[in-house]
Amino acid sequence: MSLDPVRGVSQVMEALRRTMSENLEKLRQAGRLPPGQQTGLQRARPESTTDLRRKVTRRLRSIPEGDPAFQQKTVGLFVESVLLDQFGESLVNDPGFRELIDQVCTTMTQDEAIASDLRALIAELRRT
Repeated sequence: MSLDPVRGVSQVMEALRRTMSENLEKLRQAGRLPPGQQTGLQRARPESTTDLRRKVTRRLRSIPEGDPAFQQKTVGLFVESVLLDQFGESLVNDPGFRELIDQVCTTMTQDEAIASDLRALIAELRRT
């Protein structure tokens, strides 16, 4: 069965948005973000889909398939790229950004359906 790229991207993006919201709320509840504090996650002016795809593809191809942490690194790069596109490059300067990426990746890869879609999407992006 072949993954419909549009359906796969939509599902992955929805899971990413949901996971991001859940993780931000967890940080607030843990006292790491005060209630109502602006997180710096103002919606940026996202790149065109084509530009984002090109950027993600280039970054994903930089990781050799033989790398023992291939899956972890490619998922991390994908999540990071999408978050920076959606919320702005300044997010990279946030001290909690790396932790947030790790939490989002862990949550997404623990759901087998999402993990499968991610693997298929990454493979498709690397082929294009």
